[in-house]
Amino acid sequence: MVFLLNLRDGLLKYQKYYQSLLDEKAKLLEKVDKKFAIKLMEGEESKDYIEQEKQQRIQEIDHKFEEVISMLVQSYSAHIGSAIPEPGSLPVRVKIVLITKKIEFKDISMKPFDTMNDIKRIVEDRLEERQNPVESWEDDVEVYVRGPLAILKTEEVKDEWDIDEGMNADKVLGKTIKVENMLTTREKLGIENGSTIEFYGTIK
Repeated sequence: MVFLLNLRDGLLKYQKYYQSLLDEKAKLLEKVDKKFAIKLMEGEESKDYIEQEKQQRIQEIDHKFEEVISMLVQSYSAHIGSAIPEPGSLPVRVKIVLITKKIEFKDISMKPFDTMNDIKRIVEDRLEERQNPVESWEDDVEVYVRGPLAILKTEEVKDEWDIDEGMNADKVLGKTIKVENMLTTREKLGIENGSTIEFYGTIK
């Protein structure tokens, strides 16, 4: 009976999390629809070109959504036991990008209580493996997290979207947060499967 109760509660939490992703996706699609409806009324570009651009944006959002769901399923499958854990208690898989070095590391696992200092150690280990060791993280280094459904905006629409503030906020459609404390845990930051962790500044 305890197992069945845990199973039911766990499934309800996953359903709630899945619904939150669906809601976020729906909001993004609504913004896309409104934006391109305005462009169509303005008549500065052909109807076919606008529709093509709109469909491309929709496909990007759909692709991002499917990636996030796939990662959630993988995390769940790898850690299911006698009871279904809450989504927040599972490791998540993220991408790390070193902007100035133009280097990225994909499919990095983060536990709930991992911090950005842990991510920095992963970066150091990976660069050491590439014979390109980190000598120092300078004071100008800043860290931003892009949500799993965030996408880069086109030049034409970059000033029109409602987004959170951040160094790259003018380039991103979707959730973007700045990490103020390198000791804040992944769980408290709300980093989800499919998120991108971006390091800006000087890494020697």
